[in-house]
Amino acid sequence: MIIDKNNADFYAPLGQLTISENPVRNIAGHIVSNHGLRWLIKPKPDHEIDYASSTKKGLNSIQKAADSLFNGEKRSAPAKPDRDIAKKFIEDGGIDSQMHNYQPQNFANGGEVTKGLAHNEMLANMLPEHNILLNAARSRVSNYLKSNRPLAPMGLPFDTKKTHPLHEREYHHLIDLANDPLSITDTIKKGRLTAKALQHFKSMYPEVHDELAHHITRNITEHQLAEKRPPKHIRQSLSLFMGADLDSSTSPQIIMAAQNTFRPAQAPQQQGQPKGSKKGMKEIGQNALTDDQARESRSQKQ
Repeated sequence: MIIDKNNADFYAPLGQLTISENPVRNIAGHIVSNHGLRWLIKPKPDHEIDYASSTKKGLNSIQKAADSLFNGEKRSAPAKPDRDIAKKFIEDGGIDSQMHNYQPQNFANGGEVTKGLAHNEMLANMLPEHNILLNAARSRVSNYLKSNRPLAPMGLPFDTKKTHPLHEREYHHLIDLANDPLSITDTIKKGRLTAKALQHFKSMYPEVHDELAHHITRNITEHQLAEKRPPKHIRQSLSLFMGADLDSSTSPQIIMAAQNTFRPAQAPQQQGQPKGSKKGMKEIGQNALTDDQARESRSQKQ
């Protein structure tokens, strides 16, 4: 393989990648550093990426986001994505369509190399395991967004097909999360984490989840030793995120007991028929008789 100046600039920093023994952590850092949708829809060519610096920058952002849950610092969030571009990318087939239409053009008329190589080719040569995991992550996020895309209900041929506004709003939240995985920490900080949001996050970015959980565990240990703890609403969301109770107030038994306190008391069920019910039913039966039936009934009683 011919290595031009651009390729040499790419290879050099990889030797400084001190955490290359754990490629999953590197992928988490790279995703966060390059923001989900930009990295997914229009990734930069290899000769424009400093993979080592990108990875370290992203891992540092994950650590700071975890620390912010305990120290109260505000996280620096990326710009909101262009949702229309993201939706169009998914509607057109996502990463599958991108890979299907890809045609490498490294050589022209028998041998001259054009500027740069195909995306990820240099990373594949230097760190093949990283490249495999990176492409797998891109496919996973693309397919997840595609599978959760709201579809208009089937109707008659000339019906105007519209998706439900609630489904559209939920999909927009999903796109925002895909673009900024660490926004999950903002949700935790507000005490608004739901099981559904956590499922979306873990399904798209399990690498980022594991790295974030690692730093949250470290913070929990440090705060426990210092006899400090975050506010209750943050502890509740952290319990859901970590999949474990962090104090007794978040245990299922305590939550059920608290819910029962505000549940209205049920009226006791009455046993048997109320007094006088038989008489009432008899009178209703008498009133329902015709004149001939009433006379016959009276004659039988006499």
